[in-house]
Parts: sequence; C-alpha cells; structure tokens
Amino acid sequence: MLHPAEADLTRKPVNIVVAAVAVGLLVGCAERRSGTQQGAIDEAVFAAMAAASYESVRQAFDDLKGRAYSVVVDTREMDDAGNLIAQSVERFESSNQGVRSATGETAADQPFSDGFLSFLTERDSAVALSHAPLLPDRPAFAELRMREQFSYASRRDTTVSQTTVRLYESRAVVPPSKQPIRFARIGVSERDSTLLYVHLKRHDDTIFYEEQSVAELTLAHDSTGVIVPARKVVEVTVDVPFQPARTFVVIQSYSYDEGTL
Repeated sequence: MLHPAEADLTRKPVNIVVAAVAVGLLVGCAERRSGTQQGAIDEAVFAAMAAASYESVRQAFDDLKGRAYSVVVDTREMDDAGNLIAQSVERFESSNQGVRSATGETAADQPFSDGFLSFLTERDSAVALSHAPLLPDRPAFAELRMREQFSYASRRDTTVSQTTVRLYESRAVVPPSKQPIRFARIGVSERDSTLLYVHLKRHDDTIFYEEQSVAELTLAHDSTGVIVPARKVVEVTVDVPFQPARTFVVIQSYSYDEGTL
C-alpha cells in the first residue's frame, strides 16, 4: 500500500495533464468562438457593402449636367519629399445645362512638369475629372466572386453633410497585382443605402512604373433632397524608373445656388 505522500506524488502528473488538456480545450474553444465571431462580422459587413447603392454616386455626377453650379479646381504637383512645386487654382461656372466655363479667376499659377500625368493639369482633363464618379456601379469589394480577396470591418457611425452614415471598410488580402484596390471605406446613409462618402486606396505595379492613388469623395443632399457632389480629392503618386517620384493632387469643391456644401 502506498503512503499518502506517495499517493499525492503519483496523482500530481495526472492532474497536471488533465489541467493542461482542460486549458487547451478552453483556449481552442475561445479561438474558435473568436474566429466564428470575426467571420460573422466580416459577412455582415460584406453584406452591407454589397447592398449599398453605388449607382447613386454615378447619378449624382450625371445630375450635374442639368443644373447650375460652380466648382473650384485646385491642382497641385509635389516632389518626392512632399514639397509643393506647382499649383493652379481655377473657378468654373456652369450654365443651367451643366456646361462649364472658366470664370477667369485663377490663383497661385506655377508651371507644371512635362511628361507623365501632366494631362492632369490641362483644363479639358480637369473638366472630365470632375464628372468621374471614381467607383463603378459594382466595385470589386462588393462582388461575391471577389469576397475572399478582402477582409471587412465596420467603424463607428459618423456624420457626413449633416446626415448620419454607417462606415464600412474593406482591405485587400491579396497582392496588388491581383487586386489593385487595396483599401476602401464607404459611408452609407442611415436612412437608406445611398452612399455619401467614399475613400479608396489603389496600388498598380507594372513593369514600366508604380502608381499609388488615394481618392476621396463626399456627397451631400441639396435643399430639395437631391444628392450632389460636394468635394472630391484625387491624389496620384507615380514612380517611373530613372525619374524622381511625383505626386499630383486635384481638389474639387462644389457649390450651388442654395449655398456652399
């Protein structure tokens, strides 16, 4: 017969093993629960982003062609250190048919560099850029077939143009060569599925050059409740072999008869 002390010594290793197994099971269950919860969050956010009305962004720009408005176009060029080396500020007024014309008001005009992407500084291109909605009607992060190429998250509700919006984000989990849209944040109206805010980051890497861009668009309701563009910012950084990287920024601020948004 074993003495009590000896009996305790024989039980301790068994107890330790049992405890370790129990802890392992608890940790494993917690990890599975955490993974399941995160998966549920991802699916819920994806569903919300897929259900958003991206057509409303295009419609807001299409509607400009039938109304009077003005837009200030601030075009800038920076060197690879972020220093401003060129800038042009122009103001355009549209007729009630939405046809824009320059007012003759310009400021801070400085010559831009020649070469790649210099088209951003041309007046006709600035006009075209102002009507570009930035997003297709079905962006990649809202497509079911692209679902596994992104992770998803939600953020706290915020206010955009005096309207409460829900913020959702997607982030690419594949190389840039497979998915150039690296990050997207959208603000969806709490009242419906209308988009009022878009923030995109893209990364395009080819054998000839590397391009990174950030685009931000804010929409607003006018006095009649119609959604119109309020502010649009496009920033493009291009790194061409044997040349210093350059960054071009186009900032467009819209105003309407009922006041500046």
